[in-house]
Amino acid sequence: KPSTLSSYYYKLTKYIFPTLKDIPLNELSIEIGKNVLSELQKKLAKSTVQVVFRILNKCLNHAKKCGKLTMNPFSELKIPKAKQNKIRALTRSEQKRMMETATKEKKGHGIPALLALYSGMRIGEIAALKWENIDFEANLIYVNHTYQRISMIGPSKKTQLLLAESKTEASIRVIPISKTLKKLLVTHRKQTKGPFVFSVNGQPCEPRLLTHHFHRIR
Repeated sequence: KPSTLSSYYYKLTKYIFPTLKDIPLNELSIEIGKNVLSELQKKLAKSTVQVVFRILNKCLNHAKKCGKLTMNPFSELKIPKAKQNKIRALTRSEQKRMMETATKEKKGHGIPALLALYSGMRIGEIAALKWENIDFEANLIYVNHTYQRISMIGPSKKTQLLLAESKTEASIRVIPISKTLKKLLVTHRKQTKGPFVFSVNGQPCEPRLLTHHFHRIR
């Protein structure tokens, strides 16, 4: 997926290439790997360090497969595992307060937050949601696309908005609509134009704008 490619490219150019610089493949050693690990641990979270080394090991294993290396010099390097942080859910009273505040928002700005609360949809999925994805007769939402801002490949450091199919099979799913949510969406539909449930000038609403409204409501 373009978002994955963008993420890998950024990590390679930001953390791996500057650290390894011009060291030839056949001169890489586990000691160099330890130094790279030590440097990255000073500035990155454990989970990010794991991803960086996962990419690096993929590259080195491919070099081995292509006959550029006899072995992956970093294969025996032990990368500390990241601890899973427990995420606290909103309490019932917090949910109620957020719902009351979001419902009072003008121009439907609070509906994305309510949609997330009622359905569990991710922000990129909410931004990509089209009216054709909602079956009001069966009371179902079909989730199959995402809309996100990603970094472009290359030295420009520019970003682009991308509407794409959901990344994994698990992301493609059908969600039931509650009576309260249905009522909000039906009312919102009368006030909108175009194919997208949340849009600006006919284009999907940018995820960070939805985030802005959410934090203001919060």
